[in-house]
Amino acid sequence: MRWQTRIVAIRNLRAGDWLGYGASWQAPEDCRVGVIACGYGDGLDRRLGLQEAPVLVRGQASRLLGRVSMDLAFVALDGIRAELGDPVQVLGGPELPLEDCAARLDTIPYEIGTRIARRVARRQVP
Repeated sequence: MRWQTRIVAIRNLRAGDWLGYGASWQAPEDCRVGVIACGYGDGLDRRLGLQEAPVLVRGQASRLLGRVSMDLAFVALDGIRAELGDPVQVLGGPELPLEDCAARLDTIPYEIGTRIARRVARRQVP
């Protein structure tokens, strides 16, 4: 199983700017962040952003930032030449195993997989 979404917006933040529900993350320096079409309404746990959980942007290591919202989340674009529409892998595959995510959240991999909402499109890949 691999869960992938896309970048829907890119924002430039200045040092000290806040983002996320309740201003849950503050930029330590000027930076770029991507807004991804994936949130807790899709089954992505709200706490993963606060933990700066790993993700892949265009296949490159990145991390979630701030509290995950219902339909959106933020990813760091430090050193990544990302553009609108670029793929972001949030879970799964050998790179981001469900076991690692489950350990972060003190649960089991099965629970992580079953939290993914029906509104998330599924595609079987041979």
